[in-house]
Amino acid sequence: MVDCFIALQIAGGGDDLQGIKKGIMEMADVIVINKDDGDNRGNVAITRHMYESALHILRRKYAEWQPQVLTCSALQNRGVDQVWQTLCDFRSTLAASGRLEQVRRQQALHWLQQQTKEQTLQMLFARPDFARYFQHTLQAVKSNDLSPRTGLRRISEFLQNHYFQ
Repeated sequence: MVDCFIALQIAGGGDDLQGIKKGIMEMADVIVINKDDGDNRGNVAITRHMYESALHILRRKYAEWQPQVLTCSALQNRGVDQVWQTLCDFRSTLAASGRLEQVRRQQALHWLQQQTKEQTLQMLFARPDFARYFQHTLQAVKSNDLSPRTGLRRISEFLQNHYFQ
């Protein structure tokens, strides 16, 4: 669970477009391009412009916040204060609108749902009879003796007959 998603990037690493392709930018609240120092400054400026341009065509995650693209040099301590201030601005903007609390509640519900599913599966697979039946069914599907749909139906019937009567 996070309040602010920061995409930390470096210029010229070849991952610039990958972030756009894989949906990282849609998730990011702040994009920080680090290593804005030395011979890399030109690459950083180009990368920043590319991200800013891409953000203009993407749909905002929050109506009240426009994702920011920042540059910094941790080595030279340049831009780090601006990154911190932007994070503070993000938090105060979302808190003032009530969105921060809403997002935290949604994340808590999502966490509960995911953890319930994971724990239920762990408990189920810890039962030797189910684990054996499941492995047997997997093997039957793998060897083409059962279709995946039939395998699922049989597993569902097994669960119903053994645990949910």
